[in-house]
Amino acid sequence: MFAAVVAALAALAALLVAAPAQAATTSDVRGVASGKCLDVSGFSQTDGANVQIWDCHGGINQQWTATDSSQLTVYGNKCLDAR
Repeated sequence: MFAAVVAALAALAALLVAAPAQAATTSDVRGVASGKCLDVSGFSQTDGANVQIWDCHGGINQQWTATDSSQLTVYGNKCLDAR
């Protein structure tokens, strides 16, 4: 599953870099094949919280913003960091 998350993030990063500058928008990040969403586990707002691929439910822990500086954030101020 970790490999799938890394692959999804790499594909998303390529899209973010290629997109022209525009106002940041917030939505879910949904897998093409699975239809599942990138989700912050347990609605955690703690730095270093885990993310997972989960059934989409529209919760705030699945609402991601692609910023003008090509970052992916959740809860308004938490950046996604892949390791």
